[in-house]
Amino acid sequence: KEKIAGTATLRVATLEDDFRELILHSRSSKVFVVLVDGKQCKFELENGLLKIRLNRAYQAGEILRAEIRYSAEPATGLYFFRPTQAHPEIPYQVWSQGQDEDNRHWIPYYDLPDDKLSSEMIVTIPENMRAFSNGDLLEVRADAEKHEATFHWKTDFEHSGYLITLVAGEYVTFSDSTAGIPLNYNVPADLADTDPDYPFGRTPAMMRFFSDYICPYPYSHYDQNAVQDFRWGGMENTTATTLNRRIFHDEKAAPNYSADDLIAHELAHQWFGDLLTCRTWDHIWLNEGLTTYFTDLFFEHHYGADEFRMRRVTQNREYIASLDKQPIDTIQPRYDENVPVELFGGKAYDRGAAIAHMLRYELGDSLFQAGIRRYVDRYRYQNVESEDFRKVMEEVSGKDLRQFFKQWVYGAGYPKFNVWWEWDDTLKAVQLYIDQVQDTLPAMDVFQLSVPVEIQSGTEILQVQPQLHHRKHRFTYKMNQAPDLVRFDKHHWILKEVSFKKSFGELFYQVIYDQDVTGREWAAGQLASAGNEAVPVLGRAYRQEKFYWVRQRIVQSLAEIATPAALETVRSAAADPDARVREEAMKALGNFAAKDVQELLTDRLHNDGNDYVRGAAAASLGKVKADHAFDIIKEMLKVDSHRNIIRRGVFQGMAQLRDPRALTYTRQYSQYRYSYGGMHLVDQEALKCAMVLAEDHRAEVVEAIMEIVKNPYFRTRNKAAQMLAELKAREALPLLHEILAGERREFVRSVLEKAVEKLRAEG
Repeated sequence: KEKIAGTATLRVATLEDDFRELILHSRSSKVFVVLVDGKQCKFELENGLLKIRLNRAYQAGEILRAEIRYSAEPATGLYFFRPTQAHPEIPYQVWSQGQDEDNRHWIPYYDLPDDKLSSEMIVTIPENMRAFSNGDLLEVRADAEKHEATFHWKTDFEHSGYLITLVAGEYVTFSDSTAGIPLNYNVPADLADTDPDYPFGRTPAMMRFFSDYICPYPYSHYDQNAVQDFRWGGMENTTATTLNRRIFHDEKAAPNYSADDLIAHELAHQWFGDLLTCRTWDHIWLNEGLTTYFTDLFFEHHYGADEFRMRRVTQNREYIASLDKQPIDTIQPRYDENVPVELFGGKAYDRGAAIAHMLRYELGDSLFQAGIRRYVDRYRYQNVESEDFRKVMEEVSGKDLRQFFKQWVYGAGYPKFNVWWEWDDTLKAVQLYIDQVQDTLPAMDVFQLSVPVEIQSGTEILQVQPQLHHRKHRFTYKMNQAPDLVRFDKHHWILKEVSFKKSFGELFYQVIYDQDVTGREWAAGQLASAGNEAVPVLGRAYRQEKFYWVRQRIVQSLAEIATPAALETVRSAAADPDARVREEAMKALGNFAAKDVQELLTDRLHNDGNDYVRGAAAASLGKVKADHAFDIIKEMLKVDSHRNIIRRGVFQGMAQLRDPRALTYTRQYSQYRYSYGGMHLVDQEALKCAMVLAEDHRAEVVEAIMEIVKNPYFRTRNKAAQMLAELKAREALPLLHEILAGERREFVRSVLEKAVEKLRAEG
C-alpha cells in the first residue's frame, strides 16, 4: 500500500496566556489518538485542520509535548513507486515534496513558512533500502528478523516545515568534500555505473564560492538525492536537496545540457530559502530571486563574464515573454504597499534575479556584497520580508532605496525605451534621445533610474550614466567627431525593452568591434532585417567570434535571411567546435531548400557525436521535407538519448511531414517508461505530432490521445486531457470520468475536471 503510519511528536512553546487549543495542518491523514504531555486529548480533524482541545490552559512560555498517532495515504506531498505488471523494472522508492504546503498531507504539523522548527525523522523501511532526511544521521538500527532497518535523522538547527524531506529507496553513494564539508551524491542503485562528475562535479567549487561570497556553509554536510519522476528539477530541502534523475547524462549531451544551473540553484537555496526563509509566500522572491541571481554569480565566477551576461539577457527575455500568458495590466494591487505584486510563480525567479542585478548596479560590487553578508548574518535561521532586505541594504550603502523598491519590488512592469541619436556637426556633439513609452498602469509612469551609456568615436570613448526622471530626455555629449557606436545599457544591467534604430554601418561596427558580448549578440540579431546585404558582415563576425552564444545568434539571423550566400556560413556552423552552435545550425538548415541541405542534415543525424545536434537534424529533415525523410528519421526512434532529445526531434520532423504513419509511433512512444527522467518531453512532442494530423485523421488521433491520457505521469496525462478538450472529443468523456475516479493528485484532478467541463459544454 502507498501508506505511511506512525507518530508525529511536536514540542510547542506557547506565546500567549490561557492557551487552550492547538491547531495544526493535516490532510490525507487518519488521526487515531492525540496525547498532550502524556494525557489523551479530544480533537477534531476537519477541512485540513487538526484542532486539539488541551486538557488545561497553558501560560505564555510553557512548552507542551503533543503526540499524534496517525496514518496517511497521501495524494500529494509523499510519492510512492513500486514495480507493476506493466513496468516490473521500476524499483521501490519513496520521496516527499513539501513546497508550498504539501507536507501536511503526510505530517500533521504547522505547515506555513513563517515558523521555524527543528525536525527529527525516524523511519523504518525494508533492509535493502536506505532513507535520507534533514540534518545528521544519528543511527541505523537493523532488525534481521523483520528484514527491516530504522534510520534516525535529526537537525541541530531550525528550518521551515516545508523543507522537511524523506527519500527512501535502493541507493549508492558517491562521496566528495570541500573545506571540510562532506558532500554526498545519493544515486538510485540502477545508476551505480554512471559518471557522477557530469551532474555533481562542480559542487565543491559552488560550495566554496557561496561560502566565500555570503558566509560559511551553515550546516554539517550536504546531500543531493536523485529520484524518479520528480515534479520539478529539484527541491532545496535543508542539507538534503532532492533532484530529478534527468540530471544524469554522458558526453553525448554536453555541453548542450548541463545540470550546473540546477545544482548551483539548489545549493544557493541553502542560504536563501533555508537559512533565511520568506515569512509569507508573498515574499518568495527573497528565496527564488536571490537564489537565481547567486546561481548567475557562480557562473560569472566559474565560467566568466560573457556567460554571466548571456544568462542575464536570457532570463530577462524569458520574463518578458512570460507576460504573454499573464499581461501586466491583469495584475491587481495587494493589500499592503510593502507586498510585491509581480513576484510570484516564475516571475519570482527571473524578475527577482533582475532586481538583485539592478541593485548590484546601483550599489556597486563591494557594497552589494557587504549588504548581502549583513542581511544573511542578521536574519540567519529567521523569516524575512522584503522590507528587511531593503533596510539592511540601505544601512550598508547609506542610500535611500525606497524608490528602487517601490518601482521594482512592490510595483509591476518595466520600462520600454525608444532610443536614438543624432550628430550635430556645428556643436561637435551627440544628441542622445531617450523616451520611456511603457503603458503607465499598473507599471510606473516613469521609472527613475540611471543607465550606462558608452559612445565610441575612433579611439575616443565616453562613458556616462544619465539619470532618467521623465518620460522624455535629450542629452548632449561633446565629441571630436561623429561616433562609430553608441551603446545604451552596456552589459545589460536594466530590465527593459529597447527600440534603438541604428544604421547598417553602426550595426556592422557593433557586431565586429563591440567589446561587450550582449552588444554583439544584439547587433547580430538586428542585422537579420538587412537581408542579403548583411550576409558578408555576419559571415565575418561568425569567423572571428569567440563566444558561442553570439555565433548562435549569427546563425539564427542567417537562417532568417535564408539566401544561398547565407547558407555558406550556416554550413560552416554545422562543423563548429561547440555542439551548441552545431545544434543551432541544424535548426537553421530547416529554413533552406531540401536539395541544398538534406545530405548535410542526414550526415549530422547519423554521425554527429552530440545527441542534441542529432535531434535538431531529425526535426529539420522533416521541416525541409527531404527525400525519404519519414523513413530516415523513424529509424532514429530506436536510439536512446538524454531526455529523449533525438526522439523529440523525430516527432517534430514527423509533425512537419504530416504523414499519418506517425500515429503508430505517437502511441508507442507515449507509454510510461522508467527512465533517466524527462520522459514527458517526448510524450508531449508525440502529442503535438498527433494534433497536427487531427484535421485529416481526427478519429485516429482521438483514439491515440485517449490511449496516451492513461499515462500516469502527471504532465503527460494533463497535456493529453487538454488536447482531448481542444479536439472537442466528447467520446473521451467516459474514459476521463474513469481516470478521474482513480486520480487522487489534486494538481492532476483540476486539469482533468476542466477538460471534462469543457467537453460537457460542447454538448
